[in-house]
Amino acid sequence: MFNFLKTHTTTPRLRRPSNVSIKPHKLGMDYTGELEANFYANNPFLSAMFHALSAQFPAGERFLIESVRLFQQHITDEELKKDARGFIGQEAHHANEHEALNEALKEIGIPTEMIERHTEWLLDKICTMLPPKDQMAATAALEHFTAMLGTLVLSNPNLSEEIHPSFKTLFIWHAIEESEHKAVAFDVYQNTIGSYPRLMAAYLWTSSLLITMTSYYMARILIKDGSIFNVKATLKGLNWMFGVGRNGGHLRRMLPEYLTFFRPNYHPWENDNSEEINYWKGVLEELLETPEANAAHVG
Repeated sequence: MFNFLKTHTTTPRLRRPSNVSIKPHKLGMDYTGELEANFYANNPFLSAMFHALSAQFPAGERFLIESVRLFQQHITDEELKKDARGFIGQEAHHANEHEALNEALKEIGIPTEMIERHTEWLLDKICTMLPPKDQMAATAALEHFTAMLGTLVLSNPNLSEEIHPSFKTLFIWHAIEESEHKAVAFDVYQNTIGSYPRLMAAYLWTSSLLITMTSYYMARILIKDGSIFNVKATLKGLNWMFGVGRNGGHLRRMLPEYLTFFRPNYHPWENDNSEEINYWKGVLEELLETPEANAAHVG
């Protein structure tokens, strides 16, 4: 019983597959050209959801980085130390890329500045109120969400077909790297802290907070652009999230993956999607070689 309360896993940590690396790659896209506000399936409701998530990323990614840095020197596994450095580098590039995107989206009327400001304020409060161990637990929990989103993109090729070309490269690049480092924050937490109750508490409150804030920011975006009363788009969006059919229920189908995190012996690499990661890395290389992408790629 005491071992169960002390640690989240009673088995040796799984290693990431040998065909997956955690190396930072700067994307460096130029978003100052024409952007489509309703970039996902030309649907303002779904586009607002992704805008709401994306606008939180710069402050959120930097929170994750600082949490891992707080415990970096206490990691006892040499391979994990290297992975933590790779994680920090990847997340730093993600923060910078979404910051550039937010700046461009602001110019076409998406209230990204407000979302970034609110997110920074909220995370500052969390860092003030919570001790480092709880911040690290929150990071491990939040990384499960980003990994689930990465899996959603990589395991559903039809989703990328619905994305406007000005966003597609960013979506695929971010999904790949979130999948590559999906176990790092979890492993850092287990290696340095390991409390199952602390991690589960963080998982519950971060779940509630992320859903609440993303829903609030979605509403603000929809109110600002006048789409809040677009019933057709809203119904299509809700079907995409919770409905049925080939293009329906994407969030509903994520529920089993969400629930697996509660299992005491869970580990992120139980779901070995390394083949998907490497397939999409090939797709990303092809996208970056197109004339349009080369013109927009400034990294």
